[in-house]
Amino acid sequence: MLVYAAPDDLMDGWLVDVPEEPVALRAIKFASALVRRATSCDHYEVDPAGSPTEPDVIEAMRDATCAHAAMWIEAGINPAAGSAGREIGIQSQSADGGSVTYGDSVSAEEVERSLNFLSPVALGILKSAGLASTRPDTW
Repeated sequence: MLVYAAPDDLMDGWLVDVPEEPVALRAIKFASALVRRATSCDHYEVDPAGSPTEPDVIEAMRDATCAHAAMWIEAGINPAAGSAGREIGIQSQSADGGSVTYGDSVSAEEVERSLNFLSPVALGILKSAGLASTRPDTW
């Protein structure tokens, strides 16, 4: 599996707080798979392992991976667990009545979409670099 970023790359303006390494690495691996799928119709030079070799492509794929991974980390989404693994926070509570209302600002549908499609920021990074085309490039 190709991985387009490293956990340290997330600290280059994508996140303020350092996530635990397993969390960062997991998000990067899953985001790399989405970047790979989004660029599957693109033509760019690769090394024998299939990694891009052009500096602009390397940078775009790294940044798109970081943008999407950072979104998951900030939203508390575990891409390996999907929407079923999402922790639901307390929306409101009252002390005397003993009631607690659970809620979430991100719907299960939004979580599922984030697991299958790149975020607009990540997709925009790829498109700005001439990547993420929807048709195979023919020469």
